[in-house]
Amino acid sequence: MNPTVNRPFRTFGFFLVGCAVVAVKFYLLQDQKLIVLGDAHYDSRLFIELAQNLSQGRWLGPYDEKTLIKGPFYPLWIVAAHFVHVPLLTAQHCLYLTACVATAWVLSRSFGPWNTLLFFVLLWFNPASYAIHTNMVMREYVSASLAVLVVAFSLFLFRDIEHSWRRMLYGAILGLVFGAFWFTREESVWIVPFYGFTVLHVLFRSRFGTKNSWRILVVNGALALFPLGILAGSIAFVVGLNRAHYGIAETVEIKSAFFRDAYGALTRVYPESFKPAVPVPREVRERLYGVSPSFEELRPFLEREDSVWACTIHHLKRFYDAKGLDDAARKGIDFILHNDASGVWRGIWERADKEPCDLYGPWFVWAFREAAAAAGYHRSAPEARAYYERLAREIHGACDRNEIPCGPVRSSLAPCWRWEFLRPWVTMFGQVLHLAVSLKGFHYETSVSKGDEEALALFRHMTHEELMPLEKAAPTSGEMFRTMVLEHIAALYRAVFPWLFYAALAVHIFLSFLRKNILGPFWGFATAVLASCATLAAILAYVHVTSFPGIEPRYLAPLPPLGTLYAALVFLAMKDFVRCRVPSPDSSWHKKRKPGEG
Repeated sequence: MNPTVNRPFRTFGFFLVGCAVVAVKFYLLQDQKLIVLGDAHYDSRLFIELAQNLSQGRWLGPYDEKTLIKGPFYPLWIVAAHFVHVPLLTAQHCLYLTACVATAWVLSRSFGPWNTLLFFVLLWFNPASYAIHTNMVMREYVSASLAVLVVAFSLFLFRDIEHSWRRMLYGAILGLVFGAFWFTREESVWIVPFYGFTVLHVLFRSRFGTKNSWRILVVNGALALFPLGILAGSIAFVVGLNRAHYGIAETVEIKSAFFRDAYGALTRVYPESFKPAVPVPREVRERLYGVSPSFEELRPFLEREDSVWACTIHHLKRFYDAKGLDDAARKGIDFILHNDASGVWRGIWERADKEPCDLYGPWFVWAFREAAAAAGYHRSAPEARAYYERLAREIHGACDRNEIPCGPVRSSLAPCWRWEFLRPWVTMFGQVLHLAVSLKGFHYETSVSKGDEEALALFRHMTHEELMPLEKAAPTSGEMFRTMVLEHIAALYRAVFPWLFYAALAVHIFLSFLRKNILGPFWGFATAVLASCATLAAILAYVHVTSFPGIEPRYLAPLPPLGTLYAALVFLAMKDFVRCRVPSPDSSWHKKRKPGEG
């Protein structure tokens, strides 16, 4: 049969197989119901309330201490799904599907049909895409999907020199995706090493690996700046909206200079004795009350005996020991304690019922802001800014007068560096990577909903989802079968994926010693993906050692799909090496195959 005639039929056949693969996963996930966390006022409940305000045309709603603490994209995503009457969980799976399709599509001409299909299946069925956090109103699944889309459209942008108008289109889409990713989580800076290295590598190849190198260098430099311009425009747009509605030109208030200055002033004071994961211990607060009249106003709220934030660890352990927690919560705590290679949180947990309550890292920021609100300083954003600026000035003045022992001036939410952090940080860096590669903690499971009838009604209205009940019900035989299949798939991944990733890492290291191969696009893209994965792992490890448990599976969610993509890019780099063919950047690295070519 003529291969040219057969090609459309073969392509259509692969399309049908891909559709079948997608349908299988949606069939296996048909029992997925939304887990309501109605009392999570800084997570699920906050996102739903912000989305409700957006749906009513009030931007993020009336200003208080919680209005501007999270990026606005996830509430916007909830509203978009709400307006088109698509259930939220389905919409989030569709976003991940889009990321999988885009990534498979951009690699398809270099991969060939069978390899492309295999790659798509590996990416689509990744256990991180149906772990328990994907059943909740949590932004981590959307953030992971957007991270994959950033990588995919970066590949689209820098793959094809011949079609300028297409590259402009890809650059525009990349800028929009970049903006969405940037406003989903506050630590989105971890994606910068990927894009930065990708651009530098493309410019390097443009200058030293091509004819007409200066022309190509200028074109690629301009195209690299185009998505960043759109990102800057999206930031300016959000800043403008916040300024119009709340009177401050910020995107997220806890990242603002005035709040970082205030927080940095509190944490620059040296404690008498170091206490892990407690940024401002009680004895430091007592000294600060004496030198800062502004901070003294918060004493009744920060030091009250019935403080929920101060005794969270103690309450959790008491409920845990009394078996008063649901299965999902117990498994989450067990996972953190078992995999805490640094020993920081295991030690905190063991000492919880032996030490007095204090404000640990995860909760001090919220307790601090709630105390400022209770003192009357969050009635408006300008008033809050003035308060935090005054507090910072008072503490810095006391430090300058040597009234209290202080470190250098700082403006950051990150804890002060201590050299005793180094060893556990390095240990946890390796542990985070190990957990991501081994896929530990990514299981398909459910939990009960929590909240009153008002919360349940709000979640139901905004998400168009069927909710998990308040009490656990016995699963049907069909549910048990589908859960068993998903767990077997996850077990297969846990058995195979570590070998795949570490083999790719070994090949990548080998190829990095070959000068000619460094000019290849796939080596550059693979190195860029690995750099961002390492950056995220380093951030999570540092957060875990200094502030709060950073090894929760939902925080690791971007790493498994990006690890799969990394292995695919290394495979393609090795393929070029075996063929002794390193494509130059002035030609498309996905050129059309000849008729009949595999």
